[in-house]
Amino acid sequence: MAELKELVPYTCKMSLLYMDTDKELLNGITTVLKKVFSRVDDAEDEDIALSYVKVNSYDLIIIDASSDVSTTKQLISNIKSLNKYQHIIVSTKETTFEDDLDIYSVGVDCVIRKPFAASSMLSKILYVTSKLSNDRNYLQNDMKKLNDDLLYERKRIGRFMMNEKKLKEQIQSYENKMV
Repeated sequence: MAELKELVPYTCKMSLLYMDTDKELLNGITTVLKKVFSRVDDAEDEDIALSYVKVNSYDLIIIDASSDVSTTKQLISNIKSLNKYQHIIVSTKETTFEDDLDIYSVGVDCVIRKPFAASSMLSKILYVTSKLSNDRNYLQNDMKKLNDDLLYERKRIGRFMMNEKKLKEQIQSYENKMV
């Protein structure tokens, strides 16, 4: 059971897009999430959400699937076509097992059931954001190692270039002596 304060270490530097067709729920959830995410945009339908995604980059997108599953799958596919690594959570009312499989098949991170149980919703957001944060930390460590390796190779190349220059000078000196 996650609490809002547990999200802050992971979400304080992240951006979020929250899409929900229920305007009251949209305003309420957005107000709460603005306390823990650095930037939160909200959209009340699929078209607005997709236009935001075309213009902005988001760390996490939460999509309401109150419309039919095929529309939600199409929206997710459109988002994934813009950024195949986009992290997405889908909130949905009761669906069948097959509908859940369809939603997961397009690459969402998890599904949250409506009506929301606050602790369940926060737990799912915590799961996805902590995973995203850990992946970024891992990648940053890899990038640092690669940059260190690149610097080492550049130094080696520099030494080879100096050696080549010295050898060319020696060859030139011997050629001058031969003449």
